[in-house]
Amino acid sequence: MSRHAELLDLVDDTAAALLRAAPAGGGPEAVLAAAAEVLHGRFADWVIADLAPEAGPGNPRRVLALGPREEVGDRTAPLAEQDPADCPWWWTRCTTGPPRCG
Repeated sequence: MSRHAELLDLVDDTAAALLRAAPAGGGPEAVLAAAAEVLHGRFADWVIADLAPEAGPGNPRRVLALGPREEVGDRTAPLAEQDPADCPWWWTRCTTGPPRCG
């Protein structure tokens, strides 16, 4: 299977997971977790999912942290417990957006 086909399958699986999670009524956390699970299972060894406040000021909160199966507990637990606002890189991206190229 080509890389392009693999990515299209990933997009399809992610869309299906999002469509299943949204009507289930779990809220934004469930939708984010569903997308993270698909990415973790097929695309990424590490997935850290933080949820920013929907409106107004406030700190983001960590929804989940997934790592390689052999790292469960040892390295994923501290990441899952970490406050995203205490991560300078994340906080810069959250408040200013991604860096501009060019």
